[in-house]
Amino acid sequence: MTSQDRGKWIRWIFTLGLVLAAGGAGLYFALPQEERHAQEQPPAEQVTRDKLDALLATRDKLIIVNMIMSGSSESERLRKLLEKRNAEHPDERIVVMDLHIEDEPELAAKMGVKQDGFMGHLDFYANGKKLDQLVGQTDPSLVEQTIVRLLAGIFQRIDKDWLPQVPGMTRGGGKQASPGQPAGQAH
Repeated sequence: MTSQDRGKWIRWIFTLGLVLAAGGAGLYFALPQEERHAQEQPPAEQVTRDKLDALLATRDKLIIVNMIMSGSSESERLRKLLEKRNAEHPDERIVVMDLHIEDEPELAAKMGVKQDGFMGHLDFYANGKKLDQLVGQTDPSLVEQTIVRLLAGIFQRIDKDWLPQVPGMTRGGGKQASPGQPAGQAH
């Protein structure tokens, strides 16, 4: 084989490699954004009766339980919405769980889910307490506002000295000063 023949083979292999790489990239970027994220993100963990107690005992996390019913477009819309939010704004303080109503009907009923006229259902828990629920609400802005509001409530710590320090003022230590008496000299 001459050096010219070898050069032709190398160019041919190199060109074939570029064409295959471009084709693969084209297929990947041709997929809708949601499908790419669905391939990259693991599905939400499934809630079962056994996991519920451990789930509710989780401290300092917002637990979102999405009720899933087969054939319900609303529950599917909520699932995609939560996956998209997680992909765009990952937050280790949020845990998303799915509860399949058909698999756990007693647990779903205990959590207040009605199968008749099901229109989508999200429950929000933190520190062992149910904080809120959205029933029949699939508006992305409402779901996002609820998540932001609940996160702010969970992680905002207020102690007894929450007011800012103001120059020239002293704290009364919780004692009420009489009119005309300076703060801190309450009787």
